[in-house]
Amino acid sequence: MKFDQNNVFFDFDGVIKESVQIKEKAFEALFKHLGEEVLTKVRTHHQKHTGMSRFEKIPLYLSWGSPSCRKEIISQYIENFSNIVTQKVIDSDWVPGVLKVLSAKRENQNFFLVTATPQKEIEYILEKLNISPTFTYVIGAPEKKVNGINMLIDLFNINPLDALMI
Repeated sequence: MKFDQNNVFFDFDGVIKESVQIKEKAFEALFKHLGEEVLTKVRTHHQKHTGMSRFEKIPLYLSWGSPSCRKEIISQYIENFSNIVTQKVIDSDWVPGVLKVLSAKRENQNFFLVTATPQKEIEYILEKLNISPTFTYVIGAPEKKVNGINMLIDLFNINPLDALMI
């Protein structure tokens, strides 16, 4: 499949790799010790807000079980989450057809990746998947997706009518 738009914005989880469930399971593993009531809230929130960064989710989820959580503990949870998911995301299945789409990129076409995955982590994943050169620009967390898209529209002087978000 080819796109006529000169500027195509991609998300990552569920668009390039089948990794949404991996992250849901990681949140469950991290927060199961807080009890079933909190775990149910975590599951429900994550499913409704899959595009929200772990930098926002983890402090929120910890506050449900431990309202006076220190920054060091939050940082440890964020690191643990990354340790759980990174290799599993790399090993996960490709979204059907995505490799054909990525390989059909025209020379004058921009493919941008905007994701809630942390910047360094997504760069590492893209390198391991050998698709890093496919993307003109990659934006990860802590930048919010909407801010990243707006920044790229400004930076590349993109007419939104000549863009597609997947």
